[in-house]
Amino acid sequence: MSLSLSLPAGHLCHSHSYRSPEPFAGLAVVLVGAGPSGVDLALELAPLAAQVVLSHRGAPVVGLPETVRQASPISEVLGQTVRFGDGSSLQADALVLCTGYRYSFPFLALEPLGLRALDRAVVPLYRHLLPPRHPSLLFIGLCQQICPFPHFHWQVLYALAVLGGDCRLPPAPDMEAEAEEELERYLGEGGAPRHFLRLAARQWDYAAALARLAGFAPPQPAIQEIYDATRTSRLQHLLSYRSLNYRLLGPDAWELVVDGGHDAGLGRGEGVSLPP
Repeated sequence: MSLSLSLPAGHLCHSHSYRSPEPFAGLAVVLVGAGPSGVDLALELAPLAAQVVLSHRGAPVVGLPETVRQASPISEVLGQTVRFGDGSSLQADALVLCTGYRYSFPFLALEPLGLRALDRAVVPLYRHLLPPRHPSLLFIGLCQQICPFPHFHWQVLYALAVLGGDCRLPPAPDMEAEAEEELERYLGEGGAPRHFLRLAARQWDYAAALARLAGFAPPQPAIQEIYDATRTSRLQHLLSYRSLNYRLLGPDAWELVVDGGHDAGLGRGEGVSLPP
């Protein structure tokens, strides 16, 4: 769904449909969810919207513009009246759901592949990539909370090794058992099914395992260090962290680049701390 320049009263959409802040100019907007989409939209809408409310259940997001109000989860929506769990309410012109995504494969029957849809996940996939019973089919990029393009690159290298016969797979029953055991262990430790594919800190061991099995070079330590430095900068300087650029100097060396391309003298595996 594309947005016009004149939104109807009581506009409801998912962040997937968002294209630009201009249609929301002068409106009271409620954003639901404080993940990357919710926070990014709050930053974009703050200069143009009459009011922006970020409704979420987590701790307050640090660094948002003062004009962005943070509220507890929504308890009720009656027409254009949005009520929050703390008892406050707002006459909203637009409600944007920044609530994540569900996987959908309308072109693919999962059951004949030995797969089933979990809440925001597909299981059992060996190494989060392939159906044990049909190992020539690979799902690239399903994992979440990862360093995206290096992660995709490592998955593709593994996929090429499998398809080219350079990476021998275990028998299908063994792969299926391993994938199911990983899911059961995750759930047994209190993990929510919807978060099973959130690798976060586990992404580096995951990538190293792919490299070991497929015979390609393991992830460079500097990649993780730059990723961690960016996360730290985002927490400390939400409004400006995107302006940072990093230069990779070697497997375990990197630097922060300032205007003009000069070394800022920060980083090199030590993280980054910017002035306020």
